[in-house]
Amino acid sequence: MITWTFVKPAKRVGARKAASALIVVYVGLFCACSDLEMEVASGNLELIDLDGDVSAKTTSGNIRLTTIRGMVDANTVSGNIRIAGADHLGALKATSGNIRITSSGLSPNTNLKASSGNINLHTTSQLEDYNFELSSGSGKVRLGERQTSGTLLVDHGALHTIKGNVTSGNIEIFR
Repeated sequence: MITWTFVKPAKRVGARKAASALIVVYVGLFCACSDLEMEVASGNLELIDLDGDVSAKTTSGNIRLTTIRGMVDANTVSGNIRIAGADHLGALKATSGNIRITSSGLSPNTNLKASSGNINLHTTSQLEDYNFELSSGSGKVRLGERQTSGTLLVDHGALHTIKGNVTSGNIEIFR
């Protein structure tokens, strides 16, 4: 496993901080690694084209992951998570931010959490292969064609259950 931590030093310009840094890693071009763990403080993180599992964390920054051939875990405080083309989704959490996922697969480890934000997930997995426990404190919950406010429990008789919770926002999962 490769672990990288980036901390952008706070620079003052007058009474304001300077703009955040952007960390872009085109991993597929130079790294044949199996797993990657990255953490960025006060900046954005973008990973593109990786074979292996990814764990990404930001504070005051966005996470953007594209074409990840492995499991993805992501956590951000004060930022958004955008994932496109991940083989397997794990634990995803956004505090004061949104989670938007396209063309990605569910897994037994998929657990979605957002506070003060929305979760929008377009999956390549069959929804019938999983049970679902989805809830929103003040918003709507949609799974395929089913929609409600509050809590949506769906038992497909599957071995694994996908959990999702939003305290203030909406959850939408569709194929």
